[in-house]
Amino acid sequence: YATAAQYEARRGPYNAWYGSELLPPLDDPATEAKLKKLLLDTTDQAIATMLVNPRPPHNITQQVYLCANLADLVLGRGILSPAEEDSVRAKLAYMAYMLNWPGYWAPENGAAANPNMSSFTYDGVGLIGLLLSDHPESATWTKACTTELDREVANWISKDGGWIESISYTMAAWNEHAMTMAALKQNGIRTVHYVSPSVW
Repeated sequence: YATAAQYEARRGPYNAWYGSELLPPLDDPATEAKLKKLLLDTTDQAIATMLVNPRPPHNITQQVYLCANLADLVLGRGILSPAEEDSVRAKLAYMAYMLNWPGYWAPENGAAANPNMSSFTYDGVGLIGLLLSDHPESATWTKACTTELDREVANWISKDGGWIESISYTMAAWNEHAMTMAALKQNGIRTVHYVSPSVW
């Protein structure tokens, strides 16, 4: 969702502000090796879970977000072999197909549970849609995400700014929404959510 140069430009100020567990440079060989191992292991784990039982969105999407965010740092940088890169991309696509499948989650058909579960689901779909921008379903996945965001912003926020769920669930949903909205903004796809009075 950001270039290596953009990551590097933000790394210094973040490290100066945070002061603990500093972000390493992306071109550090040790960092590249750790990112590669974690990405390959995490995508394997997520697919193994999905093939047996994907479980509710608040469970599986924690793996999906990690896979997508790691892939954003790794793919296309020569860290993976061509075969590994193809494998990771295929696994990410499978995750998006599964999450966007009406047989798994379909609030429009009444097949959904707690509101934040839909937030989790479509944020994951959108992140992968942005990441795999050359995939035939990329636009479909990104649209599924922005459609859900539009629905929630229009219907789930009261006039005085209260969210539809309790504060703990609000924080859960908006942790992911903030990440997804930042990725959308970075790609120049949607910025309306950043200026909506109901959001801020």
